[in-house]
Formats: sequence, C-alpha cells, structure tokens
Amino acid sequence: MNQSVIIDGKRYGVEGHIKNIVISPDSRYLLVEEGEHETFSKLHLYEIHDNGIKRVFDPILKNEKGVFYSFVGGGKFIVSYIPSNRFFIYDFIDKDYNELYFTNMGKIFFRPTVPDHKIVVIYAPSGALFPHRNRKYVNLIQEINFNQYIGEYKYYLEKVPNTIVSLRDGSFYLPVIVKTQDTGKKQLMILRSTQNKQQPLRIIDINDHDIDFKDWDIQYYHENDNELIIGAVNLSFKNTLLVYIINLVGEPKVSSFDIEYQGKIKYVKMTNKNLYLVYVDSQDEKYLLQIPNKELVDYIRHSKTSITLDTRLEKYIKASLKEYNITIPDDEKLSILWSWNTPKIIITPISELLSAPVDYIENYQIVENSEFTNYSSTNQTNQNSSSSYKHDISNKNSNGGYCNEDKISTIQVLLDEYKQVILYGPPGTGKTFMARMFLRCINVPNTHYSFVTFHKSYSYEDFVEGYRPLTREGKIEYAVKDGIFKKLAIKAIYELMSDTIKEQLLPNYETQIENHAKKIAWERLISDLKANRIIRNDIRVDDKGRMYVAEYTIYDGDDLITKAEKLRELLGDLESIFMTYKEEAEYEGVKFLVQRFLGILDSKISNGALSTEDINNLFTNNPKKFYLVIDEINRADVSHVFGELITLLEKDKRISEDNKNPIIVQLPYSRELFAVPSNLYIIGTMNSADRGISLLDVALRRRFAFLEVQPDYNVLEELNLYGIRIDKLLKAINDRIIHSKGSKDYQIGHSYFLELKEALSNGNEDDALQKLIRIWYNRILPLLQDYYYSRWDELDMPEFIDGTGQINFELMKSPERFIEALRGILGE
Repeated sequence: MNQSVIIDGKRYGVEGHIKNIVISPDSRYLLVEEGEHETFSKLHLYEIHDNGIKRVFDPILKNEKGVFYSFVGGGKFIVSYIPSNRFFIYDFIDKDYNELYFTNMGKIFFRPTVPDHKIVVIYAPSGALFPHRNRKYVNLIQEINFNQYIGEYKYYLEKVPNTIVSLRDGSFYLPVIVKTQDTGKKQLMILRSTQNKQQPLRIIDINDHDIDFKDWDIQYYHENDNELIIGAVNLSFKNTLLVYIINLVGEPKVSSFDIEYQGKIKYVKMTNKNLYLVYVDSQDEKYLLQIPNKELVDYIRHSKTSITLDTRLEKYIKASLKEYNITIPDDEKLSILWSWNTPKIIITPISELLSAPVDYIENYQIVENSEFTNYSSTNQTNQNSSSSYKHDISNKNSNGGYCNEDKISTIQVLLDEYKQVILYGPPGTGKTFMARMFLRCINVPNTHYSFVTFHKSYSYEDFVEGYRPLTREGKIEYAVKDGIFKKLAIKAIYELMSDTIKEQLLPNYETQIENHAKKIAWERLISDLKANRIIRNDIRVDDKGRMYVAEYTIYDGDDLITKAEKLRELLGDLESIFMTYKEEAEYEGVKFLVQRFLGILDSKISNGALSTEDINNLFTNNPKKFYLVIDEINRADVSHVFGELITLLEKDKRISEDNKNPIIVQLPYSRELFAVPSNLYIIGTMNSADRGISLLDVALRRRFAFLEVQPDYNVLEELNLYGIRIDKLLKAINDRIIHSKGSKDYQIGHSYFLELKEALSNGNEDDALQKLIRIWYNRILPLLQDYYYSRWDELDMPEFIDGTGQINFELMKSPERFIEALRGILGE
C-alpha cells in the first residue's frame, strides 16, 4: 500500500463537509458520511486497494436524529434509524440490501460484536418482534432483551456504545447508560448479559451528564491463557478516563482505575493491543496517544486506583494530529484522518503515523476520479523514499510550508554547521512559529528544549548565572542561581558524557542521584511545612520528619510517591511541589557529575590535546540533542547577555567527541567550570523591521548563521473574499512598501491574515468579511501608520490613511465601500 493516499472529496461528489468516517475491522472498506449540518447526508462506501480506492455505492441517509451505521462481518454494514425502528443490512459483496421492521415502539439498538463481528439487537422493553426478518440473516443476528427490572429497581435504557463483546457461551459484555425510574438520574452500568437477563458488574452515577459515542469503547483481550475484556469510558465532566478490566476466569469480576487529565479527550478506541486516545492540551494542540493494553492490565495488577495522564504524556504521545480527526480499525493496519473543515481524507498505515507527526506525512496522491486509479509509476517513487522523520514532511501542509523537507533540512544543515542560527524577517512571517515547528518536526521531547524571550533589561545574570536574593530564617541572603542557558548546557553535557565516566565518577550514579534527590526534596517539603512557607492546616509534621494526612502517615519521599496515587485529593498540590523540588535536586546531582567531568577534561587539556583514548573514555556516541529557542534575540544587548561565553559558541571551541582542543572557562560568580557542548543548539528569531540585521553585534553575526523568512503568499492563495484574493492583496501592499521604503524589512507577514482561514471554513462570507475589517483596521493600518510616520503621502493609500496620518474609519461602516477600496489597492 502507498505510504499515504489522500482522497479529494470534492471529486467524489462531496456535497458538504465530512461528518464522520467508519473503517471496517479488516481495513478494507470505508463508510464516509458527507453533508452539511442542516441537509441530507450521503453515506459513501469506498473499497481500499493497494494502488488506490474505488467507490462501491452511495446509500442516502435520512435527515433524522439517531442514525447509526457500522460494519459487521462477511462484507456487510448496517444502517439503523433508531427513532423509527428501521434497520438496513447492506451486503456489498452480493450487491443487495434488506430492510427490517419492528413492531415494538420501545428503543432498539443495533450494534456489531467483537470478536465474532455479528449483529446484536438490544431492545427494551421486552416484546420486540421481527415479522419481516430475512432468513438469509438468521445466523448473523443475536438478540438481547433488556429487562428493565434489575433487582427491585426499574431502569430505562438510554445509550449503548458502538461495539459489544460477544462470547461463545452466549453472554455479552457492554457498558450502557440507564436512567432510574425513581430519581430520573443517569447511571453508567457495566453489564454482563444473556439473551433475557442482565447482571450489573459496576454502577457509576453520572447524574445529568452524557457520554458521546467517541468517548467509550470495549474490546476482547486475550493475554497468555487469560481471557479478559478491557474497556474505557471518558467521563469528561470530571476530567477522568475510567479504564476497567473484566476477568472472565470463574465469576466475572470488574477491576478499574482512573486516568486523570487536565486537557480534553476527544476520541477513545480500544483494540486488542492498545488503547488509543485523542488528547487536546490547554493550548488546543491535538495529539494521538497510544497506551498498550498490557500496561493497563499491569496498573490493575499493581492495585493502582488512579494515574495522572499529564505526567506521562511524553511517553504516550505518538503523533500530532493538528486539525484532523482520526479513526482506527481493530486490526491496527491503517489510520484514517479527516477534517470537518476540508473535504479531505488521509489513509496511512498506522505504523507510519506513529513514527511521524500527521502534518509531515509525505508521498500522497490525489485520486482524480471515482474509477479505480493505478499509481504504479508514482508508487515506485514513494517506495524509494526514506521512512525516517526527515523524509516524512509534506510540501503541502496546513502550517504554511514551514515543515516541508526543504525548510527543515535547511535549518538542520545550518545548525550542524554553525550550531546556532537566527531566523530573521519582517513581522508576521512566522519566525517563532517556524522555530517551534522545527522542534516538533524532528520530535524533540519537551525536556530537551527551552524557550526564552529577550528584552531590554535581560542580562547575563538571567541567562547564565547571577546573584539572587533568598530568605533564610528571616534574613535576606544572596546566592548564585543558574540561568536558563547554563541549566540547559549542564543537561546537554551530562548526556554527552559516556556511561563509563559517569560510573567512575559516581558508582551506581542513576540510583544515587535519584535517591539523593528524593531525600533533599522530602527534607525541603517538610521544612516548608514546619516553617509555614506552605500553609496546610490539615497536615501535621512531627519531629521525626513524618507527615500525617488524615489517618495516613507518610514517612519519606518514596512513601509520598507511592501514596500519591491514592491520596491525590488529600495531598492536593503537595505532590507537584515535591516533584518540583525533586527535579531541582536531580539537576544539582547532574551538575555535581558534570563539574567533576569538566575538572578531569580541563586537567587533560592543560597537559595537551585530548588523545583518542581519552575521547573514547569520556564521550558517548550520538548524544541526545538539546535546543534553546531565543525569541526576539535582537531586543537585548546580546554581547552583554552572553558575556565571555560568546567565544564558546563556535563549533571548534565546544566540547565534543571529535574536538581535541575545546575551551573550558571558570564562571565569574559561582567560580564553577563551564563549557558549551556540541549537542546544544540555539535558534534565534529577529524582527528585521524592529532593528536591521546590520546593527547586530559583529561578533554575534560571525558566530550565527542567518536564514531569511519572507511572507509566504502560497499560504493565503485559497482565501478569496467577495472576489478579493488575499494573497494578491498582501503582495500589492508589500510591493508598495518595498518601492516606497526601499527595503524589504518592512513588509507585512502572511500570519496577520491566517485568522481568515477559520472564518471562511465555516462558510459564512459575511462573518469572514467582518473579521477582515477588524484585521485591517486594528492590525494592518496601525502598523502602516508607524512605518510611515510623518511621511504618510509615500504610502499612497488616501482611502484609508490621509496626508495627516488619520485613519478613515468610515469605511468600517460600509462593507461595500471597504471592498471597493481594497480593489483600488489591487488596481482593479
């Protein structure tokens, strides 16, 4: 199969947007629902081939609520209209379909089952009949009569998940939402059911909250000789994902634990190998998470009651999804990505997706028509491409091309050659965005880069090290504190050191650093509680350093970490404070090793160049890389901020496995040894309109490579508003600026207009026009006023800014006149 295939939905007769996609369990077929919110939808069936796709047929969905569709085994899919109790079975192998009717006016649910891929029909109350059942499907359909009375209580069935587990013994397992007759409140109930009897295994009150179809899933899981059922339910109203496991050995028993999170979970999918989640963080970044089922089972076996997802995100994140939604089949062969905003579907092997962010998948092809399309010539090219992240970067992605292979390769080459690069250009061209996306493209972990913004008062003491006041026993003292650059350099040097030298300097170094950090963090936490620097009236500390929380006793750092899972509500923010103290103490342990390492290195260099034996003993091969992003690097006095370290930035002055004459210095405040390692890279950004590149310190310019970032009109080429091409409008403005100012540094970047993309994607051109007016009057014109201060005639835009520099706000009130004025800029 191609590494990736994109289906251009418009060429397949998309009438609106993609609403939803379902993929068959064997990854061979797609059901694609397309249409606007208020119109009839169409349900297209596509067959996936090795060299392309072809459409099978297009059943039309009725415009009514409660429509459910899914694949079942044997080349069939089902479509049911729950409110009217109508049900269709489509057999796309035999090219026919059958409709079934039901006389019962209660609720009836049709669902596929795993692992046998049949159809289960759940009906409530009892008495549902099948007067028109086609004998062809007798063996395919299984029935569950939901008995409303469970014990002495009566329940009304409200919702069931997309999939139900069916076992050979005739039992079914599923979570359901029910409503109690007495209180009317909703409950989540995990059921074991036979055809006519239900046994609740777990009941959870959810009050008036609901659970969306994409918020829960259940799957049969076979581990060694154990048969298990594993499921997950997203309780979004309490920011908790409930994971439960049903052990089928003997009497079925449910064990569960909570995964707590701070962001949002938008998709839950269980396969027989992994739990997949779509996680949206506080910055609205969307990620695909993969958690192995075996790990979930281990949590249960180790009596975990809850874990915090946010502290484990780096471990589970497998891809950045951007604006895409995703669906994954049971066999995990493919992943299907799609967006509501654009009629586009991406089909890619899940192995490719898990190894590279979605935005950077390469080698897609556009399907030209609804017939089967052969890609043999392009497929050969695709197969010759490397599958590493460096070659998985699309030239047509949603971030304006900043993550295409050329851009990434250029930055990477400059960093390899010079170790530091400055991205410079006019405002709004995406320099900071490019720096961040570069790190994301090459999958740099959050712990391996830092971000800082320079400003006029930023100093050496902030950046490298300096004295900072602190209070001890009521007295103010001054201590040397490490700055962001020094901290990152220390971490990078530690990763540059070989395991051999670490073990020589500190036997069993990892355990020693970890244990010492816990001890220091615990002592500091206890000290803060005793001195009321942390106010917690519900916690008591005795003279022996023990902490009492309610009826629990916590002795030390290890005990705190162990009990934190169970006592999270009682401990509150104490756990995060402890972990902060622990990280600080671990850094001190790492710095201790680095200082001893630099001492040995300095001594050897003093006696002559390093020998090959020294290098092999001291340094590791292929150390992990660290990155420092300095935004607005030209806003500070750079020579003052870097100080004597400006010399150490040069490639031949850094310590590395292939440099026999590095420079090691002694810092002025701490008197500690310091060097810049070869695996630390710096990316700076600079607004060329704010200060010209020629005014930068000459020593800095010599040590940095410079990469110009100009406005990218291609990003805006699809934005058309009442006949106004936004890319051409921006180009016309910038041409005027270059002609009148004699410099390209004062151009306006494309990012000012990117907000229009979202406005236009909603299909309301009037709203998008109002957005453009706000951008124009609140962002573009004030910038032009500043550029042409006291020389407004040079701008030659009297319809917007007159000869006195006054902005004409009258056009804001008349969209028609505003559009005509823009046409004037375009010369139309």
